[in-house]
Amino acid sequence: MKDWQEVIETRSSLSKPQVKKLDDKSLKEYGVALYLSEMPIEEIMERTSMTRTRLYNALRRAGITPNRQVPQVMRSEAEMDRTFEAAYKEAQQEIGALKYQLAAAHAEIAELQGRINTST
Repeated sequence: MKDWQEVIETRSSLSKPQVKKLDDKSLKEYGVALYLSEMPIEEIMERTSMTRTRLYNALRRAGITPNRQVPQVMRSEAEMDRTFEAAYKEAQQEIGALKYQLAAAHAEIAELQGRINTST
């Protein structure tokens, strides 16, 4: 089994022209390693100048069944995290405002009860 992390480490410092000069086998290995590091397909294609079909064929030859939805799903999860975090912060602000209104209502009730008690 190929150590894909080692492939990424040895080639991560290469510039785009240097990546283009890699031989076919090394380029495919690099593309597979990037895929396994969960880099989005579009970025892999841009970085390696490989077509989607060529990348998927290289993945299949490496014994990996390409999941065409993984990059989109990963992006969606990150977007969902940001959305949930924003909703959480908004909910916290609303809770704070409601607590303030509740405290004001309790104060008003106490004041009205005081008026009732003093008038009877």
